[in-house]
Amino acid sequence: MRKYIPGGRFDSSVTFSFDSSQFGNLELILNVERGIKLKVDLNWKVGIGGSIFATPVVKDGVVYVGACDKNFYAVDAETGRVLWRFPTSNAILSTAFLDGNMLYFGSFDGCLYAISTSGRLVWKFASGDKIFSDPLVWKDRIYFGSRNGNVYALEKSSGKIAWVFSTGGPISSSPVVHEGTLYIGSNDRNLYAIDAETGRMKWKFPTGGEVRYTPAVWDDKIIFGSLDGLIRAVDTKGTLVWDFATNEGIGTAHQIISNGLVFFGSRDMCYYALDNKGKLVWKYRAKGPPCDAIVLNGLLYLGHWENNLCVLDEKTGRELWTFPTNGFVVQISHWEGKIFFGTWDCALYCITPDGKLLWKFHTSLSTKSPVEIEEEREAQSFEVTWLPELAEGEGPKESEKELSDYGEIKSDYASGIGSDYLGKKKRGYA
Repeated sequence: MRKYIPGGRFDSSVTFSFDSSQFGNLELILNVERGIKLKVDLNWKVGIGGSIFATPVVKDGVVYVGACDKNFYAVDAETGRVLWRFPTSNAILSTAFLDGNMLYFGSFDGCLYAISTSGRLVWKFASGDKIFSDPLVWKDRIYFGSRNGNVYALEKSSGKIAWVFSTGGPISSSPVVHEGTLYIGSNDRNLYAIDAETGRMKWKFPTGGEVRYTPAVWDDKIIFGSLDGLIRAVDTKGTLVWDFATNEGIGTAHQIISNGLVFFGSRDMCYYALDNKGKLVWKYRAKGPPCDAIVLNGLLYLGHWENNLCVLDEKTGRELWTFPTNGFVVQISHWEGKIFFGTWDCALYCITPDGKLLWKFHTSLSTKSPVEIEEEREAQSFEVTWLPELAEGEGPKESEKELSDYGEIKSDYASGIGSDYLGKKKRGYA
């Protein structure tokens, strides 16, 4: 089995590696590796294809999940047969929120959709930019973030705006509400605490990197990771309680809380378990950045970019077995003794807790979704020579045009981000 190992290193001990015989797309491997090294927010770089990024949501024998082929699917949980699909205009990476007989999810077409569990559109709200954030229903409102930097609160019955709160950067984080306060991260490097009723900011906690994915609430502490490599616990007033440092950015998965431990992954290729004081209990080293996980009956089912589902002992982190796929395993769920997960190989899987395949559903496209990383182009000064019709004896006239002011353009959006961030991290906002 041939293995492709890119040469870039994240630190003195970790080498990024993929099994290219399983992956089958060398360009995608290279783009993902380059995006991680450049600390690019890969969420916004995903293109159209059949891949599944979102978490499957299961209720009453039906699996609901969006895909990068622009479709939102309802699939029979027992057989894998598609029941219906709802089309949007771009890739769907947002995980749906199921509330009664309603489903709410975002799309890269910029819209937040409200559809019935039978696949009928009830309303949609146009945010004006890509939505990666997973929506959250609390009381009579639905909350989510957008790439335009706004946090939205909508009336869930109609989609009308209740309030909008603006941060200083794109939002790939998803919200959580605890005792009337909404917590959400932003790529402007802050965790925000916002009054869920009024949209008024209570406080923000600055970090050294983008704050992505969903914060977790644990014993009145908000647990969240940042691309600066630290996972932090702050109290409900925004005061730091503890932090824990990894060797690379934390921006590949949600934090989960189970049996007195917090679990999370880092771009240093490790998955961690900490106690409630932030002390390391165990660390598992993978061959690719770990993604989301679930805990079921003492087992931790972990997805990552190594093209398999990995099962660990929850208490020790020891690897027990793996289930191979042909693409990234990003997010996982379970229902009535079955494990469900989508992969980058354009399929939704259903397996037993001990790893037996029950069924596999393919999306409408068999081509894996591309991850496009555009290099920042430095503005340059150059010389333009005009060549008009010359009178006899005259030479050419030269005029020098400067484009170096391109990087100094000011806007309301830029005003919310530190100048050092704009200077070093523009790639993450391409």
